[in-house]
Amino acid sequence: LQACPGDPELLFRQGQALMALDRPAEALLAFRQIIDADISGHFSSIDLGIHGPKLFVNLGLASMQLGNYREAKDHFKEAIRKNPSDLSIVFDLFLAAVASGDRETAIEKIQHDEACEGRTHNWARMVQDLEAS
Repeated sequence: LQACPGDPELLFRQGQALMALDRPAEALLAFRQIIDADISGHFSSIDLGIHGPKLFVNLGLASMQLGNYREAKDHFKEAIRKNPSDLSIVFDLFLAAVASGDRETAIEKIQHDEACEGRTHNWARMVQDLEAS
């Protein structure tokens, strides 16, 4: 980052490394710098996901680790908006909602999963997890 300050890909990797080191507050700062970053001058090989769902999932995970469910929920919802067919993101929000006692959002995510996949093993597991909470 010293050689290329503000480089979105390096900031993303820094955020991931900080999350792995259990330093979510610092990771959140790195991820937030990416949101409005201009990638027009970067190589065509840049992973565009770091400006899309991947970024917002990581923002959501860091926010949850810091105990900020409302912010995490907003980030997960943005990730889902950008890629509604990625059910792993739906599951991330479901888990955060259950952990935070937000039954309404948990039920919405169960319904989202059912609409995409039907009543699969994943759907049954989500229902079971919600009932157990």
